[in-house]
Amino acid sequence: MLWKNGAGFTLEIARSQGEADFEWRISMADVTTSGPFSLFPNKQRIISVLDG
Repeated sequence: MLWKNGAGFTLEIARSQGEADFEWRISMADVTTSGPFSLFPNKQRIISVLDG
């Protein structure tokens, strides 16, 4: 899925039921430039480096 700011792409691997209001989601994204994260109100974000 294309980022809202158009600066990248996220590969969604799995998520709980519900398109708009998911409880959890696992996804991967290449981050090549600095910039603000998209907001996901009432969600906790956990970030891990997979390569590099």
